[in-house]
Amino acid sequence: MSDNGSSEPRRLTGVGLLGLGVANATCLVVGLLLGHAADSHFGSAPVGVIVGMASGIVLGILGSVFEIRRYLA
Repeated sequence: MSDNGSSEPRRLTGVGLLGLGVANATCLVVGLLLGHAADSHFGSAPVGVIVGMASGIVLGILGSVFEIRRYLA
């Protein structure tokens, strides 16, 4: 049900998909930057970048799933 009380489901538009892509890219880039910063600080290259990248991917997927579920309900 949409927010305006009608029984029509919400539609995922191009702008919504663009927002999902930007959110995924942001999660990945922030994870990589934090991992690079951790590697620089602790001298543990490439562990921080790999962990940061994996964390960014997981957070991006979770964010996408939660956002898409709003349109499927």
